[in-house]
Amino acid sequence: MPVTLNATSLFTNNFTQCTYTGYLYNYTLVKNNDSYENALALTDAPKANFQVSGETITIKRDVPGVMDMHVMVSDLGRFAFKHISFHICGYENLTAISNDSIELFIDNIYPTPISLNISNYFRTTIANCTYTPWKYNYTLVKSNNSYENAQPLTDGPLANFNLTGDTLTIHKNSPGVMDAFIMISASPTRYAFKHIKIEVCGYEQITLKNSSSLEYLIDNIYPTLISFNVSDLFTSNYTRCTFTPWLYNYTLVKANNSYENAQALTDGPLANFNLTGDTLTIHKNSAGLMDAFIMISASPTRYAFKHIKIDVCGYENLTAKI
Repeated sequence: MPVTLNATSLFTNNFTQCTYTGYLYNYTLVKNNDSYENALALTDAPKANFQVSGETITIKRDVPGVMDMHVMVSDLGRFAFKHISFHICGYENLTAISNDSIELFIDNIYPTPISLNISNYFRTTIANCTYTPWKYNYTLVKSNNSYENAQPLTDGPLANFNLTGDTLTIHKNSPGVMDAFIMISASPTRYAFKHIKIEVCGYEQITLKNSSSLEYLIDNIYPTLISFNVSDLFTSNYTRCTFTPWLYNYTLVKANNSYENAQALTDGPLANFNLTGDTLTIHKNSAGLMDAFIMISASPTRYAFKHIKIDVCGYENLTAKI
């Protein structure tokens, strides 16, 4: 709503016995208070915010900004000035509340997406102007160079973000470390950036808990089968990410050359192994000395090998004691 000001309330006369009759005078908005003769009427853009009718000044908010002027009261060479300053919100710049980055870590077992109200990270540079988040645009961009050079985030990492209005939802669709900037803007000259860094587990490499081989000697009179959880042999190279065994594939292979060259164990020694999920059971069906590798893999670039050596009695030669 416009603000109405009665100009007569701003002035009085210098002789208290004479009643100040404000309506008898002329009121004009001027740029300066030098003198009556040099007073310049307010005719430029800020005038759009003001309407003078008699002694009533109506202040609108058509043109935002800080405006200084003078109310001049005059009559027959008698005059006076009253300085008046108006601060009309809508021109103020935007800024991040702090320079700190928003850093979020999402584990593989994180139960739900993360939702943020990103308007909570910004404010206006003028404390007296109410920050109204819904008046601004929010965009995910690649850098914080400038409004003109801001490039929307459209490549792979965008799969982890969903920005609706001022609500940012972060998913765990694409693993990795991703940097982006939230840009809030009202115009090409009124904008601000907030850095956001998301770390989504699932990109970390797999490694062995220890590098030594597993070695088992199985005698003919071994009472029971050997069974163990092969996922216990591995971990990730990044301790912040929970190692989640069920996310990986486990295979018995002949050698530990590479993921591409790994050959599944399909010949005779396989008779001694039964790998179901991440549980390996070792039998004594085929006597002999057998080498194999347990390969854990999540992708062609994320894998590891564990050497296993089985010595099953029953192949050894016989000899006299004496």
